[in-house]
Amino acid sequence: FLLMIRRPPRSTQSRSSAASDVYKRQIKDYTASPDQRYKILGSKNFKNVVPPGNILHLSNISEKVDAHFFIKHFNQVSKVKAFQYFKNDKRMAIAEFYSTNDAVAILVTFHNFDIYGRYLKIAFSKNSIQYEFSPVYTG
Repeated sequence: FLLMIRRPPRSTQSRSSAASDVYKRQIKDYTASPDQRYKILGSKNFKNVVPPGNILHLSNISEKVDAHFFIKHFNQVSKVKAFQYFKNDKRMAIAEFYSTNDAVAILVTFHNFDIYGRYLKIAFSKNSIQYEFSPVYTG
C-alpha cells in the first residue's frame, strides 16, 4: 500500500518544461522516507494498513495534552467531527472527520508533529468512534 499525495498544478496554462519540473516536485513518494511506517513486510504496523477513510488513529500522544488541544489544532486544517481517547490508554485516540479528504489533510499536516518531545503518529483507522462510551468530544 503506497499513499501518493499530489497537489493539482496551480496554473491551467500549457506546461513548459519548467512548469513540468514544478509539478513533479509536488509529488512525494514515501517509499524510502523515514515517515513510511509500513516498510517491513509482516511487521505489526504492516498488519494495520487500511485504505484511506475519514477516521484516523493517533498514537504516541503526550500526556500533557487533552482532546481540546487536538480539536483546536485540527480544526485549523479540517473540521473534526468527533474525537475519542482509547478506553484504557490515553496515549492513543481516534479522530473522525467529515470526509476522507479532510482526514488526508490532517495526516499530511500532523503526522510526526512534535508535541512536547513526542512525535505524533497518525494512520488511517480500522476502528470507529464508540459513541456509547464517553467521553466523545466534538469540534
